[in-house]
Amino acid sequence: MSSSVLNSNEIHGSIRPAAMTRRALLQTAGAGALASGAAFGLAPAAMAQPHPAYRLEVQKAVVDVPGVELRTYNGLVPGPTLRVDPGGDLDVILVNNLEPEPPDQFCPPIMNAFHAANTTNFHTHGLHVSPEKSADGNYDSDNVFLNVTPKAQEVPDNPHCANDDLRRGGTWYKFELPEYHPSGTFWYHAHKHGSTARQVGNGLSGPLIVNDPPGFMPSYIENAREDVFMIQLRDLTEDSSSPSKSIADLMLVLAAPEGGGFKSPTIVMRPGEVRRWRFINAAPRSDGFISLNVASDDPIKPELWQIAFDGITLKKRVRVNPANRGDPWDNHAALAPGNRTDFMVRIPRDSPEGELRLMALQPALNQLHEVSEPTANELEMTIRVTGDPVDDEWSDSDELPDPGPLLRPISPSEIVRDRDIVFNLDSSSGTSRFMINDMEFDGEVKKSFKLGTAERWQLQNVNDFTHPFHIHVNPFFVTHIRGKELAEDDPRRRWQDTIALPTGNADRVGEVTVLSRFVKFTGAFVIHCHILSHEDLGMMQKVEVIA
Repeated sequence: MSSSVLNSNEIHGSIRPAAMTRRALLQTAGAGALASGAAFGLAPAAMAQPHPAYRLEVQKAVVDVPGVELRTYNGLVPGPTLRVDPGGDLDVILVNNLEPEPPDQFCPPIMNAFHAANTTNFHTHGLHVSPEKSADGNYDSDNVFLNVTPKAQEVPDNPHCANDDLRRGGTWYKFELPEYHPSGTFWYHAHKHGSTARQVGNGLSGPLIVNDPPGFMPSYIENAREDVFMIQLRDLTEDSSSPSKSIADLMLVLAAPEGGGFKSPTIVMRPGEVRRWRFINAAPRSDGFISLNVASDDPIKPELWQIAFDGITLKKRVRVNPANRGDPWDNHAALAPGNRTDFMVRIPRDSPEGELRLMALQPALNQLHEVSEPTANELEMTIRVTGDPVDDEWSDSDELPDPGPLLRPISPSEIVRDRDIVFNLDSSSGTSRFMINDMEFDGEVKKSFKLGTAERWQLQNVNDFTHPFHIHVNPFFVTHIRGKELAEDDPRRRWQDTIALPTGNADRVGEVTVLSRFVKFTGAFVIHCHILSHEDLGMMQKVEVIA
């Protein structure tokens, strides 16, 4: 495994980890054998029919910096790439091997504070799955209210420490994807309120791919070589939930399928070569808004085409101007923390040999916590063009396949309600309060939606820095930005699950209008800011879908 841990410049050249079958990956990750759920206190019925599962052990490990231990999945950062088919089941056995923490840190009286650093859980970011249990009720699903404690954790007997959602030592997750689930690029990460920013920043995240059904994508996409990249913090220490410094604290990692990856990689391509690149922005902090950038005067001019966003195939592929550094709500290829995008990259057949730096830079935000320009070259990769030209398959058609019935257009007749959802941070009392609609997270349901209906939401930001809005379970469709309706052919008029809200101030609210439909799954989940320290400090609401 040593070749796949983060290690700058030791591994370079033609980096393309070989595709692995699910069986091989399970064995690599230590999950090849069937496992019993007895250690986790699951219901007996859950143990009657065990399933092969990815086994993810949350453990401390030295990954990159000698003497510095990180919280990891299976000792690697990022975690292994998980794959599942539409209509399939993604089984994950999560084991918490971290040391117990002091009882007063496990569940302090103030929930909107950093705490419970060694208690975790598991969120599949962007998946359309149950927010509670599997269909048979025997397995956990995408329930971010769970507390998966260390095995020997002492739980105080007080009203702040409810036992309903405790899983001691681990739990078995079963994520059941509907047949109509879109294929695409997703990711997974820890989502324990009070320690989400620290754990994700410390290394608890990894890629999650819903496979394209055979023949779904045009053949030039289906047959292209594929690479998966993650934007992560460079400083993966305990202080990763602290205020931002600069984008130089981020790094670009080529993810290896079995886990781990390569910082600032060099990708070797030949003239005429075509690849599919999946980018995941796993940066948890307020300096994590990025866009890809290349020097406009470079003689090597790769074609970059966007084909998907937040795991959802676009109506048509869109040519990307890699020199565009517009604000993330104006730049269709920019990524807020939590966003993903897929590109087809093509090296022109007549391209000269040489090297090109592709950088992920801070968009030209007017105000964003006073972040600075990059001072280091961590957040970049090199494309080395060399060798004889090839004639990789390509198409002159921009058409892409329909992503499926979940994402059919929302008609005005379906909309049953309009809501204003306001992100606001108030520091007037001397202590910052991170809120949605003037309320800090308190664990109580604040909004209920009727299954099968749709709503129109005005997402509003009254602060002079941006907040990325994220919703679990069901994605949303963007129709307006800053009060202006997006044209039908505007590439920002699309389905997403995370979006950067424009900055606001006393005279102008930063506003995005979205349509959201609630399909198939009932239960409680959350909406929140994906600057994860903001979420930990209260910028989150519990909501529910009811039958």
